[in-house]
Amino acid sequence: MLMFPQRSDPIKQSFPFTYITLDIHFTDDVQHQVQIYMDISGEWATAQDSDDIFWTSSEIGYSSFYQIQRSPTQLLESDNRAQDIVSILATRFGSDVSMAAGMVDCRSQFINSGVVTGTSIRPPIKMGDPWPVLSIVKNLGNVSGTVFPVVFANGAYRNPSIASIAPTGKTQQLSPLFAAKHDTI
Repeated sequence: MLMFPQRSDPIKQSFPFTYITLDIHFTDDVQHQVQIYMDISGEWATAQDSDDIFWTSSEIGYSSFYQIQRSPTQLLESDNRAQDIVSILATRFGSDVSMAAGMVDCRSQFINSGVVTGTSIRPPIKMGDPWPVLSIVKNLGNVSGTVFPVVFANGAYRNPSIASIAPTGKTQQLSPLFAAKHDTI
């Protein structure tokens, strides 16, 4: 559900995304082959090389995205770092989108050939093995002039976000605002 926040909608504003928008404009009237690469590594889930990480890739509605997570155990922390973070990398779904889960070699694969095929890695995998990378490539093909903006979303969230003690003395878990309306991102 990749959507831009509206100033009038605090729930959409609470989505924990950074939007990366690429506007492409060529002024030489020549066609250019354009592919755009974006990835996240397992470091978004954990800093510990020995930790297992898990991920899923999905194409739902108008979005193609990865979710990466170390542990589904709620409110788990290690070395002052949340271990139950869910990290997201997303873009608009389309036939021009390819996704690959591989090791850090996905990056050099794209640089050398303009495509990613990934490897046959499956979750869970150790973070330091050497580094799992989840990549999305948008192949715009041959373009000239101005290209419609290409948007990626990247972010991380916890749900519940915090545990607090209510005036009654009971512990309560509080979710991010977007969770009041949306079960998942």
